[in-house]
Amino acid sequence: MVNSRVGQLREASQLLNSILVSLNLPAAIEDHGSSNSSVPQSLLEKSRLVQQQGGVTKLHASINELPELVQRNKEILDEVRLGML
Repeated sequence: MVNSRVGQLREASQLLNSILVSLNLPAAIEDHGSSNSSVPQSLLEKSRLVQQQGGVTKLHASINELPELVQRNKEILDEVRLGML
């Protein structure tokens, strides 16, 4: 039973690590103890980049486009699947 639980914990840890990598979180976490600013410099730079590229408005527009894009991807996959039959 212990070996089973250890295996489950390892699998969960691997899943968590892959999620963090996919979200680019390990790169975003940095030592902040010696900085005078309350926000790490890398996050300030990323914030400026988001603002330059349209900010929250652009992010909302991109999120609102997702359902349409997902539907189009489904249609393409259906076409490919039917072509393989």
